[in-house]
Amino acid sequence: MTNLDTTEPTTRPVRQCLETTLRRQEYQPVDYPTLAPASRYADHGHGGLLSVADPADESGERLAHDGDEDTDDTEEETVLAPELTMALARAVTAGDDADPKQSGRWRATGPCWRAAGVRADDRREFHRTAAIHTGGGPDADAELLSLAASALDACGLDGPAARLRVSHRGLLAAVFDSFSGDIDIEAALAATATHDTTTEAYHDALVDAGMNYGQADTLAELVGVGITDLDALADLTGSEAVRSAVDDLRTVLDAAGEVVERVEVSLAALPDRPYDTGITVRVPGTADGHPPAVLGGRFDARFGASGASAAEPRPAVGFEFDHPALARLRSQAE
Repeated sequence: MTNLDTTEPTTRPVRQCLETTLRRQEYQPVDYPTLAPASRYADHGHGGLLSVADPADESGERLAHDGDEDTDDTEEETVLAPELTMALARAVTAGDDADPKQSGRWRATGPCWRAAGVRADDRREFHRTAAIHTGGGPDADAELLSLAASALDACGLDGPAARLRVSHRGLLAAVFDSFSGDIDIEAALAATATHDTTTEAYHDALVDAGMNYGQADTLAELVGVGITDLDALADLTGSEAVRSAVDDLRTVLDAAGEVVERVEVSLAALPDRPYDTGITVRVPGTADGHPPAVLGGRFDARFGASGASAAEPRPAVGFEFDHPALARLRSQAE
């Protein structure tokens, strides 16, 4: 297992708490590749991290030697992995020809590297723990919420700063799709993930994505709805896809039991993870511009053996816990 333990003393207790929690819940350790093809990522994303270049190409593979004798022998440039969730997912499925719906729980802890936007008081190298559950349905989504709550409790975080902010990428995409016109849904989702939805900049980004000004005004109001307004959201849009996604989210929240008391539902809380397909969860950092302490969701991924593209999505949910961000939350709480 990857074990580059260069963590600072202030973050080691966080790592120990996370690994103990995951081990008790039977998440098995898996080694993951620390290098990835550069083509998998855009130059840099929100918050100074490399981001997935093409959400539809989740395999990220650019196979140089596919049997074509004219293929350039130049090896593709690689980068140090800027995230763990998909790296762990690829490691789990590499060479795996089993049923894609087979359930399993996996974890990995190790370093990631920022691409840009490094502050004077921050490092390029930082550490995260990732956990994924493959092959599960709504119960796995609910388990994800419970796991996040348990990990936060183990780190001594149980107050307002440790509330789970839940959104749903599929629901939000259905809301965008319910508007008339030629709207670039992926661009609208990216705008929601990277802008404060109460600002004029968000409104302008929606217009750039193909909405007219009236639609952008309406949408900016709709993304702020909470858990009590979800049924009204379905009624307002008149969309069966929205209704179905609302039902899906409610099923997860009902299955979460008492954990739902620390959940805050808002479509505006969408993380900047273009490979997510359903429920998303985040716990913000201590201040604007700091990375989230917890970031996760459902990412039914189209990759199979050796990371190659697969015809059938592999059901999966997963989290990344950011050690420095959690350590800062602990320090603030104390």
